[in-house]
Amino acid sequence: MAGQGNAGSIQRIANVHLMDQAGIWDIHLHGGRISAIVPAAAAAQPPDQMVHGEGAAVLDGQHGLALPALVEAHVHLDTALSAASGAHNRTGTLFEGIASWAAYKQGMSVADCRRRAEKVLGWYLARGVQHVRSHVDTTTPGLVGLQALLEIRHAWQDTITLQLVAFPQDGLLAQPEARGQLEQALAWGADVVGAIPHVERCFEDGVASVRLAFDLAERHGALVDIHCDEIDDPGSRYLEVVAAETRKRGMAGRVTASHAVAMHLYPAAYAERLMAQLAESGVAVVANPLANLNLQGRFAGYPKPRGMTRVRELLAHGVPVAFGHDDLMDPWYPLGTAEMWDVVATGLLAAHMTTPEEIAAGIHRITSDAARALHLPDYGLATGRPAHLIVVDAHDVFEAIRRRAVVRYGLHGGRLVSWAEPPSWMVQLPGVGQAAVDFRLSS
Repeated sequence: MAGQGNAGSIQRIANVHLMDQAGIWDIHLHGGRISAIVPAAAAAQPPDQMVHGEGAAVLDGQHGLALPALVEAHVHLDTALSAASGAHNRTGTLFEGIASWAAYKQGMSVADCRRRAEKVLGWYLARGVQHVRSHVDTTTPGLVGLQALLEIRHAWQDTITLQLVAFPQDGLLAQPEARGQLEQALAWGADVVGAIPHVERCFEDGVASVRLAFDLAERHGALVDIHCDEIDDPGSRYLEVVAAETRKRGMAGRVTASHAVAMHLYPAAYAERLMAQLAESGVAVVANPLANLNLQGRFAGYPKPRGMTRVRELLAHGVPVAFGHDDLMDPWYPLGTAEMWDVVATGLLAAHMTTPEEIAAGIHRITSDAARALHLPDYGLATGRPAHLIVVDAHDVFEAIRRRAVVRYGLHGGRLVSWAEPPSWMVQLPGVGQAAVDFRLSS
């Protein structure tokens, strides 16, 4: 289960594995921060079994893996679960998804959006996610989606860090009112400026929309996150514009390019030059494996393009790459449970990054690199950092990803905000009888 109420304030998490250290460790907490990380044998007293609720001081990690709270680098909470209310996509294309959402949002209310978004945030919290960047459609009548997400950001501020991207889904220049709506969203408190140049009416308008997004970000002191080249078209090359504007304006570390799927169709020489520019400019890239694999290649025969950006090559150039859901049960992706292990496993498979070392390093797609993409300060599991962390039912990252490890405990600012007991499965084994199934490689 996951909780938002006044859960116990924890002083110590005992008996946990760490991602980058051998042995068993204790994590001490004070004032909502990590005060010390010490070998478990050095603990002053044996751990008590956790009792949920007020007054709990010690968590027994039971040799689980402690991680910084997971990061969802790209999702659309305003569209989430809308497929359950009739926003479908029969062709599976990006463009029918946009059209289906355009019809749905005409009748959307603040209450409807808030109900769906908070349902999904509960899923995220139970799955160990405490940092979320949500794009919010600013071309929705009355900005009702943004109104709902601003209410949620305030209500959930002690549980989940929620960044909001002012995102003009139908284009920033394609509709005369779009710029005014986006500026209104920034005035109301959106954190990030978005754009979607590949849906503008011509290439020049696409370039102008990127530059306008940067202008607005500079004016409002905001971050930038561009839906960039999310199309099976090797001629869609707005990513180089994003890199150039970032470099010229000195905005390294404050700019994200989301999707960048056209890169998988670029000629090798151009892609190599582009990736060097991205590394030099300090732009982060967010891939969305589930939605990318669903939407891309719909117009192609066989062999079909894989539909995701060049993750391995970007990392080799030093470009931070994060993974996100993008969509959960909406016109662009009809499935989803907010399970970040699914996102990582799918992304690694699509990127052909399946050595043990590459799988283990996949954790950075939803932790450190995702935190860089969101420009999160003070992120990580280290002494002095905020006590935003989770303990999962695994001994190491490889096992956590392979088994979709249950998040046993989630702490935000040292407060217990989610907890679960790992489920068990019973089977009848020939010659043995009833037995519990253990999916671990070793007990």
